[in-house]
Amino acid sequence: RRRFMSWLKRQEIHQQNSLRPKEAKRAGQKVYSRNIVQADLVEAKTKDLQTLGRKLDTYFLTVASLLTGFMHAVEVKTKKSGPVAKVMAEAFNKLEQKLGKPIKTLQTDAGGEFLGAPVQKLLKKRGIKHQVVRLGAKIEQANGLWQRKFYVELHKHGGGKIQRYIDAASQIVNETKSRVLGVSPLEALEL
Repeated sequence: RRRFMSWLKRQEIHQQNSLRPKEAKRAGQKVYSRNIVQADLVEAKTKDLQTLGRKLDTYFLTVASLLTGFMHAVEVKTKKSGPVAKVMAEAFNKLEQKLGKPIKTLQTDAGGEFLGAPVQKLLKKRGIKHQVVRLGAKIEQANGLWQRKFYVELHKHGGGKIQRYIDAASQIVNETKSRVLGVSPLEALEL
């Protein structure tokens, strides 16, 4: 029983410490920063968008702050690097406006749409460091919730402009409280 209680106490201390911002090995450098964002492309199949009269698959570029979880989604017609770069610039402007700071680091998967010349040129022009990560947990979690909310809104209201459903789903995700932090991404921006 004593060993079990000792183990339980260590687990509690570990959980409490894992919630605190950590310092990196280099002095003065923080692990968590508002300036680090993750991006991903989400595909919506034609059959899901038939109520909007879509005949081709559509993609959504989602960008989320690693620290606050605040996300923004934008429609992209194709998965090629050129159109993705144009839409990415728009998403970065919106995210920088909300975060109040310029983006310094972008984390993405190794998809061709992010490694192509137009996107790399955009990142270089804006002074953003690009990191390729195997799994972006924050963006994957945000994408799952965003997709569920997008399809609920789409099936609830039917036709109209797709941007209306994109914005509604993004707003719901940004207003949803985190179980870990106890605040929503919008509330985290104000901290």
